[in-house]
Amino acid sequence: MNILLISHDFTVTGAPNSLLRQAVYFKEAGHTVDVWSFGDGGLKDRYIEKGFNPKIIQDTPSAILEEYNARTKEYDFILCNTIVTYKCVDVLQHQGVPLVWFIRETMLVDKGMKEDPYFAKVFSNFCNLYTVSDYAASVIKKYNPHVRIIPNSVMDTFKDFTPLTSKIRFGFIGSIMSIKGIDLLISAFMRLYKENQQIELHIAGQKVSDYIEMTKTCPAIIWHGEVQGTEK
Repeated sequence: MNILLISHDFTVTGAPNSLLRQAVYFKEAGHTVDVWSFGDGGLKDRYIEKGFNPKIIQDTPSAILEEYNARTKEYDFILCNTIVTYKCVDVLQHQGVPLVWFIRETMLVDKGMKEDPYFAKVFSNFCNLYTVSDYAASVIKKYNPHVRIIPNSVMDTFKDFTPLTSKIRFGFIGSIMSIKGIDLLISAFMRLYKENQQIELHIAGQKVSDYIEMTKTCPAIIWHGEVQGTEK
């Protein structure tokens, strides 16, 4: 099979990383895989290391169609990754090729449905949606019942336990946003800290002043700020 995978960018973040794992899986299964993206990023080099030839395309319907018409092979399957690729979904769903739209995040769905008529039309009418969890599906079903669930996966890179310390350390790395429950994590940790001072919470992600204000009285919560590229 010839497979086309489309990403919103090549940043070293969850969704593009997960798409890379899918690309490797398809390739190792004997399929030919092309990868397009609207944006560049540090993950592009990793795609190249794995033997792919990633391509940056323009995020407009006319440019998407022009790129597709200039293809050198016929595709048997297309996967559009995240809601940001909705213009690709709109254009390529009419090309006679099976197309899956994989929704990994839902925080932008309500906003898009209210503020972007183009997105709202595509999202509410597309019939081959997949997402990562029951929670995400419940958000999507408010606007489109045609959604199925494939649980997200994380590559296991565990090597060995770090040396034991006198403190138990908890960690969070990711986007600092309310939908991920960072406020609940902080408040739960602070309640636990009152009972046991031999614990620490390390948070890596873009600093948000409201949450930092919540934690200023707790010296056991350490903010590492935004972490980029291979530092992750």
